[in-house]
Order: sequence, then structure tokens, then C-alpha cells
Amino acid sequence: MRPEAPRTALTRAALTLALIASVLPLAAFKPFSAVRDACPRCAPFADVVRLAAGGELVAHVMAQNLDALIVERFGEYRALQRAEVAEIVWQRNERRNLPSHDQVVLKNGVVLHGTIVKDNRDGYFVIKVGALEHVAWASEIENVYREGRPQPVNGPVPAAGVPASPEGPSPAPSSGSGAGGPVEVR
Repeated sequence: MRPEAPRTALTRAALTLALIASVLPLAAFKPFSAVRDACPRCAPFADVVRLAAGGELVAHVMAQNLDALIVERFGEYRALQRAEVAEIVWQRNERRNLPSHDQVVLKNGVVLHGTIVKDNRDGYFVIKVGALEHVAWASEIENVYREGRPQPVNGPVPAAGVPASPEGPSPAPSSGSGAGGPVEVR
């Protein structure tokens, strides 16, 4: 066996896995990293998002865009499609006005939430999150939102200046709930 054969086999395996992963469905919520609750009997430390399919997600609802709510748990951000949400119970019953900042949703489910400082004319986005700037290649991006509005991933992104509050469904109080319907807030 040549010395390069194991490296070639590993490269082929990695490419095969990447190809398989690229065709998997990308719309569903990607779970947070597994972390055990230190006090499962304590009151929730964050908002409680009741899912339309059943179950609950304890996380801070941080922002919104036309398609999803952005939730954060232990420093990880995820996009939760509005159709997946049945109800939100706010921590301390304080409904917050959700901002609609820029978001880059990666294909692995991670959300970069901040301000887009460079668009994809060169095949990538740069988004400033706090004091850090993250680079996201267009091939790794599922969706891009500027001030809550969807933007093209493949092509120039319009400059900032669209209205800050997106139109469409919002997590405002309503009498209905369920998949695809209004989100009920208590």
C-alpha cells in the first residue's frame, strides 16, 4: 500500500459524508448541544417555547425575521420556524419587542445574529456579532436576513435601509395556536 492511500481514502470518505449531509432536509429545528439542567425542578430560567409537534424548549427568544424566531440557550443561537411554534410563555411574563437584526442561518442550524458588514459579492458574508466578525461562505449558508427580511444568498445583497420591523406573523397575543397559525403569547 502506498503511503498516500490512507489519506486518499479519508478524503473520499469526508467528501462522501459532505455530499450526504448536503442533501438532508434543512428546514427543521436543529437541537441545541446536550446540556443537563442543574435544577430540573426549578422555575424556567428563560422563555418556554411550546412546540406545535408537542414538547417544550426552554430558551431565550432573542429576535425574529419573516420566517423564524431566533432563540438562544447557553450561548448557542438557533432559528425556530414559526410553523413549529404553538405558544411562547415569556420569562416573568414580560413580552419583549423582538428586534429584527441581521441573521445568517447556516446549514448546520447555527445562527449568526448581529450586523452584516460584508455581503456575498465575493462568495461569503461577514457578520459582526458583538466584537467579533464571523465569515460564512455562501456554500455553508441556508438563509440570510437583513433587518428581518430574507436576502439572496447567491448574488449581491441589497444595502441596509429596509424597514426594521418585518411584516407577517409575529409572536403577538392571539386566540389561536397550532402549526402554521398565530403564536399565542402569555
